[in-house]
Amino acid sequence: MALLPTLKTLMNAPPTSPLAEVDIEDVGLFIIQLTREDFLQVRDSAAVTNVHDSLAFTLANEIISEPDSIHTKSLIKLLNNLTVSCRASPLIML
Repeated sequence: MALLPTLKTLMNAPPTSPLAEVDIEDVGLFIIQLTREDFLQVRDSAAVTNVHDSLAFTLANEIISEPDSIHTKSLIKLLNNLTVSCRASPLIML
């Protein structure tokens, strides 16, 4: 998953870097739109898992790990834009 490393690079950019001017939400929304299930071209839909399910866990874990970060609000907005499936996921342990 390239979303979180990309966002962290932007978040940790020094103020003098051109990357500091890049809007984190715009980049995140762009990646989310590119990974939408109806946007992807796949031959066997049974073998494909929803990418947004994995992204939701990744973003939620990042929010939980640093709840007081100045970027938490942006991550929550990105989390809200994901299209998660209602199928049972092997990632969820009850």
